[in-house]
Amino acid sequence: MSHPFTVILALYGAVLSTLTALVQLSNHFRDRAKVVLQIRKNMAPIGGGRAYDGMRMVIITATNVGRRPVTINGFGASLLFKKGRADTHWFLPRVNPPLPCEITEGKQVSAHVNQEKVDLQSISHWYAWDSAGRHYRLNVAPFYKRWVSAFRNKHAKRP
Repeated sequence: MSHPFTVILALYGAVLSTLTALVQLSNHFRDRAKVVLQIRKNMAPIGGGRAYDGMRMVIITATNVGRRPVTINGFGASLLFKKGRADTHWFLPRVNPPLPCEITEGKQVSAHVNQEKVDLQSISHWYAWDSAGRHYRLNVAPFYKRWVSAFRNKHAKRP
């Protein structure tokens, strides 16, 4: 029969190592990079010059709410399936500050596009991608439309 002191010491070691593992896991998940996207529609530029007179803009902003820096390499939109349409994604070239852009905790980068040239009803989700290839997305279409669209895109015959 084992001594009661060794049983207590073993239980203490097991509890302490479990708590240490839980603290390490929470630190890992808290400290990772996290990017949140936000969309603003119907934005009217002021003082942009004649090129922007009467124009309405869509602004997509990526904000780093995590603790690790992230380098954003691009912005885009994924489109819902439409028969006969060859393109399935859009790329947004107008970005401020220019890409690639490293955003640290609390910093942001944004892209903008003329709203007249965008069919907002055909967008499945907006997304940004980083230098590691991770995609951060903001869904705008209902989930059932995205599922049906993904299925149709997968099985569509493209020209």
